[in-house]
Amino acid sequence: NMIQSVNSTLKQGSVANRDFYNKAQKAVKACDEYANKLIQSGNPDDIDAISGATINHDQFVEAAKIALDAAKAK
Repeated sequence: NMIQSVNSTLKQGSVANRDFYNKAQKAVKACDEYANKLIQSGNPDDIDAISGATINHDQFVEAAKIALDAAKAK
């Protein structure tokens, strides 16, 4: 689970699992890039995945589609 992963990555304020930490940082950075691309294109399907952040991409696209559909329904 994610909590255990974070706990095993961070021990006493230092990074115990550098690989996991780097992947998490890449995913966080990708969120900003995905949001900017959505603003530019207006279409979640136009957003290309960033290498190393494909799971994050899939979740972002799904959430964007749900939000856009909800906005259209109002």
